[in-house]
Amino acid sequence: MGEIYEDLKLQLEKTRLSIHNIASQISSVIAVQSFLGKKVLPFVGTILVLLGTYLFIRNFLSPQTIKFKNTYITRRFIKYNEQLWQQQKLSVLPLSKEERNVYSLVPSFCQTPKERKCTARFFLPVLANLCIWVVFSAVDYLLYWLIFSVSKHLHDFPELEVHFKLYYHKNAAKFIFNNGAVVSKTTSFKMPLFEESCIPKPKISLSATWIQLGVILFFLIVLGLLTSTLTQLKILAATAFFPSTDMKRIKYLHTKLLNRRSKFSKKNVKRNLPSFAKLHFWFPILQALGNARKKESNV
Repeated sequence: MGEIYEDLKLQLEKTRLSIHNIASQISSVIAVQSFLGKKVLPFVGTILVLLGTYLFIRNFLSPQTIKFKNTYITRRFIKYNEQLWQQQKLSVLPLSKEERNVYSLVPSFCQTPKERKCTARFFLPVLANLCIWVVFSAVDYLLYWLIFSVSKHLHDFPELEVHFKLYYHKNAAKFIFNNGAVVSKTTSFKMPLFEESCIPKPKISLSATWIQLGVILFFLIVLGLLTSTLTQLKILAATAFFPSTDMKRIKYLHTKLLNRRSKFSKKNVKRNLPSFAKLHFWFPILQALGNARKKESNV
């Protein structure tokens, strides 16, 4: 018995140590995650913002990327166009309907079709993640109702009634087996089939889930709708700090609009054929018959 007791005590001590080690590992992982969330993530976010700003300014200043975000009509562009118009040169304002679908005045909250497509592409992963979140929430809610219904049925089980009937030999002074008077005693008691502490009690907190998700969705929607406006603000800030580069971009955009209009006008101009290449030059009778038919139809 002593050896069995010592073995059992040793096993319990090993189990206690393993549980303590697992708890220590979980505590260290939670501490690391908390440190990353409070210290490292804001630092990484700041680095990403600075890196994005650097790349934007580099593309804005590079002569090879003069087309970069060069679809905005700024006030300085309007003044430049007015100066050319006063010098009796070609003007590009006001923009046509097709041009307004590509180029937009800044600052403006109206989005061009291209910007709407970019906004839609921004919301696609948001919508996909929202659908996944809804699926997981639905599964969680179904599991909650399953456990709740099972717990209710377990709680509604009738109590188990146990009957005991005891027989023993009784002597006046002491209990003697197989000797003395036989005494029988019947007793009964009730006990629940499942202990109250063993019945699962599920809990679900919709507010803890959907309030946080709603806040995240709100900020994502605001950022998605203001993407074009934020881009306009970045363009205006860059043009304010680098006016020489802005003037190069304005001249390039003005020339681009003029070339586009000239190509478009050439496509729409009807070519006037010379008189000897027309049909009525060689067959005047056909033209006379056509004129006579027109007069008859008018009559």
